[in-house]
Amino acid sequence: MDILEKVQQLQHQIQHFQEMDKKQMSQQELLKAIMEAMTINGQYELPEKIVRYGPNINLYRARKLQSSNMNTLLKWTEQDYWEVPSEFVSNFGRLNEPHESIFYASLDFSQTLNEIRAADGEFVAISRYNITQEFPSVVISNMSRYIRR
Repeated sequence: MDILEKVQQLQHQIQHFQEMDKKQMSQQELLKAIMEAMTINGQYELPEKIVRYGPNINLYRARKLQSSNMNTLLKWTEQDYWEVPSEFVSNFGRLNEPHESIFYASLDFSQTLNEIRAADGEFVAISRYNITQEFPSVVISNMSRYIRR
């Protein structure tokens, strides 16, 4: 199987995983489904991409608001701008378990809205973080970005 076939197989497996109802899965069932999505013939095949982000790069993070009253933002603490309070994290995410809060961000302003599945008419807060020091990061992205066309 060449690299393109592997990427296509992984794309299919990841799509199947994304379509699964993970809310009712146990942690063991979820881990099994993740491993099935990221392996071919029992071997881990998901490409990893580690990048370094430097100064003057912007990261964006969006969070749905509970109401249209923007004055609620005045009650937020600094922590509320970094990550969702753990009591609002009820399901598994890409990297977190239920009730585990993790900072997710995107380089793309519009992608941050896609990540939270913001719908027309919903109110959201979008934070912009300007990076001042270089740091390494693992990129979690669509597999199609790894295919050169």
